[in-house]
Amino acid sequence: MYGSASEDHAKLRQNILDKTLNEKPEGATHWSTRTMAKEVVANQMFVSRVWRENGLKPYLTKQFKLSNDPTFRRGLKMSSDSISIDRTMQQSSV
Repeated sequence: MYGSASEDHAKLRQNILDKTLNEKPEGATHWSTRTMAKEVVANQMFVSRVWRENGLKPYLTKQFKLSNDPTFRRGLKMSSDSISIDRTMQQSSV
């Protein structure tokens, strides 16, 4: 026989938290509400609620990665040049 609904929800919540914190989905870098819901056989909104209640955002990375694209790097250089030009113009106007 099955346990009460609250016991089942508690077990499901714990399963979602364990998988979110300790596993990655096959062929992906992080869990989405849809992939987790499919994995644990739950509603997508339930997964979202569990994550929100526990402050989890598996779709956000904790690292900053700089692009290796040379066009991107040239854009950064141009941006920093325009910033230094703006500062020079501000100092000369004072």
